[in-house]
Amino acid sequence: MSRHTILNATAALLLTGALVACATPNAETGTAQSELTLIHLTTAPTDDGQLLLRLENTARRPLKANLCHAELHQQLDQQWEPSEQELTWFCEDAYVIVNPGGVREARFDASALQPGRYRFTTSIEMPVGLDFKKLTSSAFDIVALNAPTSSDDVPTDESTPGGEEAPEDEPPTDAAPVEEGAPADQAPTP
Repeated sequence: MSRHTILNATAALLLTGALVACATPNAETGTAQSELTLIHLTTAPTDDGQLLLRLENTARRPLKANLCHAELHQQLDQQWEPSEQELTWFCEDAYVIVNPGGVREARFDASALQPGRYRFTTSIEMPVGLDFKKLTSSAFDIVALNAPTSSDDVPTDESTPGGEEAPEDEPPTDAAPVEEGAPADQAPTP
């Protein structure tokens, strides 16, 4: 083997090793757990009855995410299980870069969700091109709009219809008004 061939082979091995090292996250180049705490994934209602999934990057490095691919999980028997319910997303189906201090939002229609406790999980790439992590949102509850209430739950006052107490400061509505300065037991003068 010539010296030139050995140098080329060594350079190729070093280059291959360098590429593998760049593609494999380690403790020095990967996303530290403390850095993941600086990325916030939250869910909030909107004025038009939809829900908003919001990703806020307060870390020092950019990240890459697609919120339209977030996975919905439902809490069943104290365990988080993937939900089979379909969501209608109102967002662009694309991976985007979220720079430090940046925010990315995706709206979805939650009207098809059954009452229960939910949360989202989504994949983020941080540092971009190197390390994939799962990020979980805070939990949120879906409740029935017209949930029936039993009469045992609402205390009633039997002296007034509908359980409302009559105000003490106002005269009864069927009593005639009393003129100022006249005794209360005297009828008003026409």
